[in-house]
Amino acid sequence: MKANYFAEQFSIEDFHHSEGWLGGFKKRHGLRQFKKQGEAESAPSAESIERDRLALQQFLTTYNSEDI
Repeated sequence: MKANYFAEQFSIEDFHHSEGWLGGFKKRHGLRQFKKQGEAESAPSAESIERDRLALQQFLTTYNSEDI
């Protein structure tokens, strides 16, 4: 869309574009975008899960394993 916009702004006639270059660039560099929806969008991030897991482990060290 942006390429078409610039082609119009610069009065470039017979402008043709393809998804080939952009698709190849994204594939080479592992670029992807995902839109989370519903419950997945409200799920905690991996960093917060790891932080909470470590906090829980620390908290549970005061208890005997039989009591957990």
